[in-house]
Amino acid sequence: MNEIKLLDYENQFLNCQYEIYVSEKELAGHIDTTEIKLVDDFSDDFEDDFFSIDFDENVSKVDKNDYLIATACGILSGSLSLLWSKEFSLDQIHKEGNDFADRLVKLVAKKTGYKNDDLEGAIKYLEKKFPMAGDALTNVFGGGKQHHLRDFSHHISPLGLISSIVMQFTGEGYGTDTSGNFIHAKITKDGIIGKTFAEKIVFGTINWFFHIISDIDGSNGSVLNGVGKGTGIPGPILSTLKELSSIPIFKRIDKDNINQPKVFSEYISKLFNGTLIKKENGEGIPFDLRTEIGIGYFLIDQAKPVLINECLVRACYLITRLIQEVKSKEIHSIAELSKLDPAAFLPMNNRTISRMITVSSGLFVVINVSGTAVKSAIKTKGNTAIFYKQFLVNVNYVGIGRFVLACASDTEYIIDDVKSVYEKYMKEKEIYQKNQFQFEYKFLSLNQSQLRILYSLKALAVEYDIENTKDPKIQLIKQEWLKRWKEVILKNFNIANLDYFLSSTQLYLFNKSVFNCLVFNCVGISNIGSSVMGLPVIGLSNNGFSNDGVGFCGCS
Repeated sequence: MNEIKLLDYENQFLNCQYEIYVSEKELAGHIDTTEIKLVDDFSDDFEDDFFSIDFDENVSKVDKNDYLIATACGILSGSLSLLWSKEFSLDQIHKEGNDFADRLVKLVAKKTGYKNDDLEGAIKYLEKKFPMAGDALTNVFGGGKQHHLRDFSHHISPLGLISSIVMQFTGEGYGTDTSGNFIHAKITKDGIIGKTFAEKIVFGTINWFFHIISDIDGSNGSVLNGVGKGTGIPGPILSTLKELSSIPIFKRIDKDNINQPKVFSEYISKLFNGTLIKKENGEGIPFDLRTEIGIGYFLIDQAKPVLINECLVRACYLITRLIQEVKSKEIHSIAELSKLDPAAFLPMNNRTISRMITVSSGLFVVINVSGTAVKSAIKTKGNTAIFYKQFLVNVNYVGIGRFVLACASDTEYIIDDVKSVYEKYMKEKEIYQKNQFQFEYKFLSLNQSQLRILYSLKALAVEYDIENTKDPKIQLIKQEWLKRWKEVILKNFNIANLDYFLSSTQLYLFNKSVFNCLVFNCVGISNIGSSVMGLPVIGLSNNGFSNDGVGFCGCS
């Protein structure tokens, strides 16, 4: 038998056999030889039989469970960040970096042939085995405490390597003077500059690398003179700042004294020397490579809960989507795993995982910042000045950075959503305007009372049509259509009143004032005597109502 859809019943042959489904229990039964079946829920299997559904393409691809998973991961990892948090202390950071530098220098010295295990001997060994031409200009670039900062060939940066190589071919060193001005000086000592092309390349690269490692913990002057560990070298951050300070745009010279040190360059020197940042006892903390290494250790500690959050979210996404993929492909054995589509469950490059990371990272930051604020307030006992310092040295900056990156990654999808919503709104607005009666620049629209009258009239028209339908099967289909249509109207307008649709008598009482207006003011309307959708529209004379019933016109 053929199943009929309610909206295309007019296209069916009335004498064929077809199935009819209804939602009202009292309508189920038999009409002639046709069985009328009861269906409790039309929403899943029969929705398209009654109405054309417009699916919103802008609905987020992230469902409720995804948001719950992301929230749980963010709360868990944020709580872990509070438990594992370490206070940001430059003193402790420099100490950790210093310990790492000691281990690194001794390790490299042993790997290159040094037999003992003492630090001073390791530094001295590397200095002699891998000499660098820049050491010949120690006095030119400020002596033992400054030449590692001012001589660019002692910088652990791309420009430092380039300066070392160029030095081999030009015989000159490059850096800044005491005022921060860019200078170059001729190398006069022999035996440091390579004589052949291969030697120049080896001295400029290999020797540079190992010599830089020896200088992490000291210089040739301090070690060879028996002083011990020296000043160290600037790290990548300070090296880059020093190189930038020699560019004209960063030069700020006192107008009254041309020899006044540049402000930017002066601050960099103070950072490197340890005169800008000091401990509580007044001892300086040099911001050299050892300090930057310590900062790296600190950031790695902060990154641990952030990494856990990232792994948790992506693992949960992978598991949930893999289960869905297995179910959808009906996989029941290992041999059928080839039917899996990796793009459907791999946690990367899609809007769902991007939104989940944004949510979890946001919760991570909220938990960490709020928890840190509470801990700082308790520790400082309400002292505002100390509170801010305590808060800033304990908050997880890696988590904040990850949240910013997550938002930036998710922005593309958010922009697409907003753009789609706007385009849909403009399209609907255009359609709405086209469907209005236009009078110059104004549009005619209906208020709630007028809409109620309009839909009530339509319902009455359909009821009239049903009453005049002779075929009981078609009549039943129309009744079901009317019932479903009324449900959709009530749902779309969020109306709980089941008596929303008015009868012909109620229409008259509901709009009595309008009809009175017509009786006394409307002129020229008489004896229409027509019908709409099978429902008689009764004529209205200029003196009041005709004997046929009710009618109305637009009266202010």
